[in-house]
Amino acid sequence: MFKFKLLVLLSLLCICGCAKKTQIASPQPLCLSGVENASAMLAAEKALVAMDFRIEKLDPELGIIRTRPLEGSQFFELWRKDNADSYRTGLSNLHTLRRIAEITFEEKQGRLCLDCNVALSRLSMPERQLNSGSQIHSMFSRSSQTRQALDIEQQQQAQMQWIDLGTDAELEKVILEKIQKQIFREGR
Repeated sequence: MFKFKLLVLLSLLCICGCAKKTQIASPQPLCLSGVENASAMLAAEKALVAMDFRIEKLDPELGIIRTRPLEGSQFFELWRKDNADSYRTGLSNLHTLRRIAEITFEEKQGRLCLDCNVALSRLSMPERQLNSGSQIHSMFSRSSQTRQALDIEQQQQAQMQWIDLGTDAELEKVILEKIQKQIFREGR
């Protein structure tokens, strides 16, 4: 068991250590000619659902699709597609992250333009008071040395909060690319 934990830790360190944190600007809106709003919204909904997002709001009149918060995937969840690169994969494995995607649809100069915004946030959970080094196993919960469980005290729960980390521009780019592929796939 110790060897397995060590292997997992070393793997995470390699992923995070080898990854470059790239600051990219949010992608330009995807503007398409000859595409109707309804078909573009359907394609966007399909692309988001394929990425494991759940739709919270879909309003054709306002031209908006918003998803429910999606917690970041872990290294063993190979089927999940919410981490756009190795840096974000490492970040999701070290922290509890969540993402909320919002797609807006707007008519501009006879073309339909889709803009994507992915809000990224991290869970901040306060530590418990420790009186000695032997209590390290209970830093965040009431776990014992033999049984690990996440039982959060009411005081901790009241102090828990999601910290805004800005936007995930790399995932915004991936989402717009998937929507564009879905639109062209349905257009055939």
